[in-house]
Amino acid sequence: MNFIDRPSMQNSPVFSSKNQKRLWLQLAVILVVIAVTALKPRIESWFGQNGTAPESSIAENLPSADDRSSEPTKEPTKEPTAGDQNDPPGSEERKLGELRDVGNNVLESTAGLRYKPGSADGHRSDHVMEHAEDQPDKRVHGVFDGGRSKVFAIIDEAWVKAKKGGQDVRTEKQNNRTVFTVRMNRRIGYVGGQDGESQDHPECRSIRIVIEGTSDIITAYPTR
Repeated sequence: MNFIDRPSMQNSPVFSSKNQKRLWLQLAVILVVIAVTALKPRIESWFGQNGTAPESSIAENLPSADDRSSEPTKEPTKEPTAGDQNDPPGSEERKLGELRDVGNNVLESTAGLRYKPGSADGHRSDHVMEHAEDQPDKRVHGVFDGGRSKVFAIIDEAWVKAKKGGQDVRTEKQNNRTVFTVRMNRRIGYVGGQDGESQDHPECRSIRIVIEGTSDIITAYPTR
């Protein structure tokens, strides 16, 4: 029986070199599409719909509150108060104007002013407090605004400023005493007495402090 010779499969146009390349290319495209489709949910979970990592994944990478609390923290630098240089080691921070007994009935303020026994009032602190109220029988009398704690606080504030010096501080020597006139640039009291009443009690924006030695206060009062 005679058979008709047919072209071999290798010589068929279907399996020509050109068609084989096209077939493999189509197959590769199909495989890529399948792979992308299969991995799409995982890719979206990694990067989110907009191509950015979701907030939940970012939060997972941040330290928890417990983790942060376990890290060592640095305490802020504590600024010294006006009385730090006079406070003994280990003493608590004090506000301006606080007085403490340092012995022999001597009271020392936060800023280092020393109120000793003396004057007609018996003690320098009591003499200063005479300027917390008006005295109409005197010709001129400077009067502080506020009560006892405020009076000693503003004197301390003025003393700190006086020790620094500057254009707001005027100094005058009187034998072994020094008179500091400190401009506070705000109302701290008013002019009392007879002159103050006749002038409708003008405000005082300065303090005059009289010191004996280095820090023994003789008197302090508001002035214009």
